[in-house]
Amino acid sequence: MYGLPLQTEIGDSLGSTVNTLIEEITPELPHTSFVTDLAFIMIIGAVITLAFFKIKQPLIIGYLFAGMLIGPLSPFWSWVLPNGGLPTDEFAVGLLSDISALNLFAEIGVILLLFVIGIEFPYA
Repeated sequence: MYGLPLQTEIGDSLGSTVNTLIEEITPELPHTSFVTDLAFIMIIGAVITLAFFKIKQPLIIGYLFAGMLIGPLSPFWSWVLPNGGLPTDEFAVGLLSDISALNLFAEIGVILLLFVIGIEFPYA
């Protein structure tokens, strides 16, 4: 919780860097923060999937770990970043730029998780 102002600054600088790269690659296409957040979540998910597959651990633990890293109140950020005092933004989201997008992704993730559990559940 102490590093939230710095976390917001890092998120802003990371977001501006990603937006600059996206604009350089495809300048004619409009991009929103939703697309950038979705791309960031997909990249983190892919990296976590590969890492946990390599160390032969269940992927669900990796996805929970990734959610903890990306989340707005992650203890990871307070350990990594130095103390920054009180947060300046009440709704500081960390690496993602929109809290409503984070909630949407969380709900979609729960739906997909329940779908996968239903597929793997034996019928007999």
